[in-house]
This record gives sequence, C-alpha cells and structure tokens, in this order.
Amino acid sequence: LDKYNKATNFYNKVIDMHPPYRIAFNAKIKKASLMDVRADNPAKMKNELEDMLGDEKNLEYRDKIFYALGEIAQKENNEKEAIRYYQKCANEAAKSSNLKVMAYQRLATIYYRNKNYTQAQAYYDSTSSFITPDFGNYEEVKQKTAILNDLVSNLEIVKNQDELQALANMSRKERDGAIREKVKQHKEA
Repeated sequence: LDKYNKATNFYNKVIDMHPPYRIAFNAKIKKASLMDVRADNPAKMKNELEDMLGDEKNLEYRDKIFYALGEIAQKENNEKEAIRYYQKCANEAAKSSNLKVMAYQRLATIYYRNKNYTQAQAYYDSTSSFITPDFGNYEEVKQKTAILNDLVSNLEIVKNQDELQALANMSRKERDGAIREKVKQHKEA
C-alpha cells in the first residue's frame, strides 16, 4: 500500500518480539529495503547489515544482505556501490534463486539507464538465463535481451569498421605501429 513508515514500524515490532532467528533476519532485511534514505539513518542500517555479513549464522543469507545493501546504495544514488553489492549478491545467490535474477536485472537496468548497452546486454543475458516464465516481467526481460543482442552485435560491427577505416587512413609507418600495438595488447590479454 506504499505505507513504508507503517511497514517499518511493524517490522520493528516483529524484531522487538525476539522471534526465531530467521524471522528476525527477514524483518531486518525487509526493513532495510523499505528505508527512506532522506528520513532514516542509512549509515546505521548499512553498518548493521555489514555486521550481519560477518556473523557465521548468516552465511546462507549473504546474498540477501548484499541485495539489501545494493538497494540502500541505489536509493542513495551511489550506483558504483550498488553495482558492487548487486554483483556480490548474484555471485552468492543459488543458481536457481529469484534473488540472482533480481540482482542481474538491477545491474542490467543500471547499465541500460547509463547507455552502457554492452554491459546492459551482458546482464540482461544473464537475467534471461536464470529467469523463469512465472517471474513478473519475464516477457519484458526476454524482449530487451533480444533487442540488446542485436544492438550490441551491430555496435561491434560499427566499432570494427571504424577501426579498420582508421587504420586504412594511416600512413604505412603509423599503421605498422598500430598493428604492433594491437598484437602486443592481444598477447598480454
């Protein structure tokens, strides 16, 4: 119902009741995802979540903690940090988990919004690999993946053609130097 303050208060009540650990853990995670970074104290919540990462009883829940940290970072408009946390979430999440799909999709969306279509395509492709038909935006993800696959393929063709034309317009000496440099980079890679 978009009543985040009320929901946060109820999650606090759950935590105050000292329920079984799994329930308290999930209440903390949900509370973090509802956080209003302008009104609440995101630094305090991030510290609490970081502490939870170090607790052995949370080893199987690290993916959820990283996702919650990514959500807070994104609300703070810190995309670099959000990307780092979403990548950690995706790496920790079970292969068939919805959380892996959600983390990949968040990453894809960030890169797409920033017009980094190559990275967006890679993450939409990963999202597409793990998403199931019962997921809310399955068709949208499949469609964006197909469109970005075509776009990135065409961008690569344009990039290669531009590089070849630039080489063709160089003097022989410049061209030989550029080719040697490319060979050197290729060997290092």
